[in-house]
Formats: sequence, C-alpha cells, structure tokens
Amino acid sequence: MLKKIIFWGIFCTFAVSCGHESKGSPLTYLNRKKYKIAFNLAKSQSGKAESKYVLGLIYYYGLGRKKDYKKACLYFESARREKYLNAYLPLLRLYKKKQCGNKTKDEIFALCKEAAEFGIPEAEYKMGQFYETGFLGERDISKALKWYEKSANKGFLGAQLWMGNAYVSGNEALKKDYEKAIFWYKRTMRNKENVVSYWGLGYSYFLSKNYNMAIKYLAKPAYYGSSQAQFFLGMAYFSQGRKRDAYKWLLIAKKSGFSAATMMLNSLEPVMTKKDKLKINKTIEKLLPEIAENKVKFKLCNLPR
Repeated sequence: MLKKIIFWGIFCTFAVSCGHESKGSPLTYLNRKKYKIAFNLAKSQSGKAESKYVLGLIYYYGLGRKKDYKKACLYFESARREKYLNAYLPLLRLYKKKQCGNKTKDEIFALCKEAAEFGIPEAEYKMGQFYETGFLGERDISKALKWYEKSANKGFLGAQLWMGNAYVSGNEALKKDYEKAIFWYKRTMRNKENVVSYWGLGYSYFLSKNYNMAIKYLAKPAYYGSSQAQFFLGMAYFSQGRKRDAYKWLLIAKKSGFSAATMMLNSLEPVMTKKDKLKINKTIEKLLPEIAENKVKFKLCNLPR
C-alpha cells in the first residue's frame, strides 16, 4: 500500500550524489527505508510540498515515529493546498475514516472530486462509486459510468472490472454487450492476471455461446474454489456434449454448495454408467482437497455475476 501511494502515477527522478546522502530528497530516503534521514531532511525543507507529503506519510504509517493521524492530516492538507497530487489519496482515506476530524460527506465528496479532476485514476473510480451508490443522496448511473470509464481507460483494475460486469449484466446506462464485456475483462489482464478476470471472461464467453473459450477461462476460478465457475464450467462441457466432464464439474459445484447444479445432475444421471460415476467420484475425491486449499489460499468464495 505504501508503494502504491508513494509511486501513484508520478515518477520523479532525483539527483543523488554517490556518497553524499544528505543531498538526496526526503522521498528518496523514505523509499530506501531510511526514515530518520527522510524525517530530518523533510523537516529542514518543510516549506516544500514533497517534504510535507513525506512527513504526512511518516506520521500516517508510523515510519520511525509514532503514528499520528492528526499530524499526518495537517501535512497532507498542506501538500494538497500546493496541488501535490500524491497527497490526495491518503488524505481521502483519512477523511473517510474520520481521522481528520468529523468531515462531512460534502467535504469528502469535494476532496475526491478535486483529485479526480486532476486525473488520479483511483479517485475517478471512487467518484463512480459515489454516484452509483448515491453518496450524497440521489444515484446517477450516467455520471458514475463517466467516471468509471475514465478510470478504466487509465488502467485502474477496479474500474475495468466494473465495466466488464456492467456490460455482462446491463444497467440503466449500458445495454448488455458480451463483446464489450470481453474487451474490458481482457484489459484487466494487462495489469496482472487475476482469478476474477478469468471468471469474467469465462462467463462472458459462456453467455455468448463460445464454449471452447468459456472452458479455457472458467477452469482457473473453478480450481480456485468458485462454485459458480464450477457450475458454468460444467454447463459449458454439457453444451459441447461432453457429459462426463459436465457431470464431474456439476457434482463438484453441488458439493461446493451451488444448488442449481442438482437439477442438471438429475438430468445427466440416466446417461451415466456406474463405471463412469465411480471413476468420476474417485477423481473428485482427489480434486476436492486441492480445491479447498486453493479457496483458503486465495480467499475466493463466489465471484460477482
């Protein structure tokens, strides 16, 4: 989290003379975990926006100093007045947690909007959430979409997933469009491959009846313990006429608590031989402990639909 805040979107280079650490910037020493030097240097340059930001981080995280949210807030506020962009997100977190005094919803919204208007992707995403949930009262999904799309186009994962989910299910501002859903889920892979993206792609391909691609992408979340992915993986196999594979994954989904799998299993029962069932159950006995371990390891329960 610290690296995320320090390095968000602004990559500055600082001249640091070899062997002369005192000539470095406070942020340089903070990144090197030389907190005492960073603190002393920042205090000696306390009129600079970067120094105020560094002092805010030191008190926010308790880096070589006792945590002090009140002081962190004062330093971040001061850096914000100088439009030092990195200060906005930690300050917003302090506002929301009521660690900068009892800030009103209007003040929280105004700070977030100011950050979003500077083009900070996470702030744009939060503006989308504010409008979607009606943070100040009335919901406005069109304005939410505008901010989510801005954030998504800058590569913010949460916004890209929201766009994918929105095109899968449709909402007041968007019609269902599985091709666009697939586009956005694929964009999430540019950040880092993640199970939720695999689920989104697999489910979108399933809905668009591209069962080969659905199987390819649903397999990963299914192995990681998502009962929904297990069910739709089984359904994708069923749609291809691969009844043994369908039976296996539908049975796993049922054992994982996905009740809709029961009806499909009942329809497959008459065409499955005793030998098939015995073989599949042995396979499942080996798979279930591995799936359970993955589910705990990745803290994955049911994924959003």
